[in-house]
Amino acid sequence: MLQSGVTEQGTAPVLLGEVTFPLGAQGNEWTLSVSTAFGTPKVTVALSGGMRAYFGDEAWKTFVTVEGTLHVTPAVTIGPRLGFGVQWDFSQVAGAFIQVAAEVTAGQGIRYGVSALGGLQFRTYILE
Repeated sequence: MLQSGVTEQGTAPVLLGEVTFPLGAQGNEWTLSVSTAFGTPKVTVALSGGMRAYFGDEAWKTFVTVEGTLHVTPAVTIGPRLGFGVQWDFSQVAGAFIQVAAEVTAGQGIRYGVSALGGLQFRTYILE
């Protein structure tokens, strides 16, 4: 049961899996992701979806991600998520990125958070 005035603070490692789909011919993408935080007293699970716009055509490019986020545990909340990042494409089918993001969601309480993450992106052109 959630109580008014109860807050939780802290940091936790997050595992995020994401799939993307082409959006036009400029390299922009639709995004769908699921994430979970571990090392916390309660299991947290969130689903996100939106779009990522890239700026630059070289190996190094910047991007902006605008998504809607639905947290399903420990409390149901929904709201916007905005991220900024840099990606380095070290091959035609793979790249490495870093991103910072912020979100504010509401529902069974109000939740706000910031994140910094790094990862790898692998691409296939089979469906094009």
